[in-house]
Amino acid sequence: MLSYPTGGTLEGSDYVLFQHYKYKNREAVTIGAAPPSGGDIRLYMPNSTPQISNSQGWGEVSIPGPLGEAVKTLATSAGEGIGALSGLGGTGEGSIDKLKSAFSNAQKSGRGILGQVGINMVASKLPLNAKQLTSLAMGKIFNPNTELTYDGPGLRSFSMGFNFVPKNAAEARVVTEIIREFKMWGAPREDNGMFELPDVWKVTYVSGGRVDTMNRFKPAALTGVTVQANPSLNHHSTYTDGTPVETAIHLSFKEVELITRQDHTDVGGQGF
Repeated sequence: MLSYPTGGTLEGSDYVLFQHYKYKNREAVTIGAAPPSGGDIRLYMPNSTPQISNSQGWGEVSIPGPLGEAVKTLATSAGEGIGALSGLGGTGEGSIDKLKSAFSNAQKSGRGILGQVGINMVASKLPLNAKQLTSLAMGKIFNPNTELTYDGPGLRSFSMGFNFVPKNAAEARVVTEIIREFKMWGAPREDNGMFELPDVWKVTYVSGGRVDTMNRFKPAALTGVTVQANPSLNHHSTYTDGTPVETAIHLSFKEVELITRQDHTDVGGQGF
């Protein structure tokens, strides 16, 4: 196990725990079911932990006018039937009748649909779109029939930075080992003309001796390691053995799994 600060300073303090595991794909890695590829790395809790954003993909879809109304009605009715047949939702009760009704409604509004189709055809021959054409010709535009649809959650990225100011030669060696561990296990291994994938990392906040009081992380790929010597000094400065007086490391991660509602429920606390 590698720790900074050294000398048992982290005992009883809050810290960030890093462990790394072999990775093939999302289904093939089970964090915790197998031992880590190497030893733990424990680093002091940063003054400001990274901002974590749980993003959800919502987008707008717009099918204007009577044609859009008909398509939306047909899609809704057809979707209920599909859900019932696939077992993904819906009871199937009355689905066929609803679909027939949707077709009937579309036929009734056929005059408006045909008019819109004609406008679209005219617009396609001009350097205007249908909205611009009706706006100029009639002072009106078709109702955009805008709906908000869900595309799915996004994979999260986060980064952490740490500053090392070793107090002695022994602590300087630990700092060097920590930096090498992140670089080494975040890089691929060459294997007969192929690359064995880098390890993935389990990042855990340990606060108050517990792991459920702060934000959780999914297994994450280490996408970048940046190291800088003496970032806060205006000159190069080292100890007698050549070790920089101060070394900063910046770690960038991207999680390999999507986060669902069940994940938050399962871990409790603040969730992921």
